[in-house]
Amino acid sequence: MAIRVARLSQGDVAKASALARRVMLATPYYPREVLEEEARRFTPAALRKRGRGTLFLVARDGTEVLGFCAGYHEDGGLFWLDWIGVDARARGRGVGRALLGALEEAVGGKARKIWCDTRTTNEESMALLRKQGYERVAEYRRHWYGLDFYIWEKRLE
Repeated sequence: MAIRVARLSQGDVAKASALARRVMLATPYYPREVLEEEARRFTPAALRKRGRGTLFLVARDGTEVLGFCAGYHEDGGLFWLDWIGVDARARGRGVGRALLGALEEAVGGKARKIWCDTRTTNEESMALLRKQGYERVAEYRRHWYGLDFYIWEKRLE
């Protein structure tokens, strides 16, 4: 498999939207109503309207979209990684690592660090972040939607 990661193109909007929504709605870490709310941010129309400062990357193998990551630049040299997801059939094949590596390249020079969060029970995401050199820097109890989260950071400078 030759994984290629690139910014979202108009030709990939429908596939990327379908994958993002499928991955989100299948995750066991959030209540269904939270997932449905988040998934609405990834409809084809919403992806086409993403504003300045946002970044949406897709990982592909040929014509198949296997994964995505999305986030946005904040003031002070911070990039917030909002979501990363990999098709269940492609997990364990380096897609997540490729996405995070491409993200770091894309925001390097514009951001001094990347932040993201995971649910405290999401062992898969935590393992990926550790492998990519992210450090857990905070824990929030009963935070977004009343759920427990860890905050992760990767310094780029």
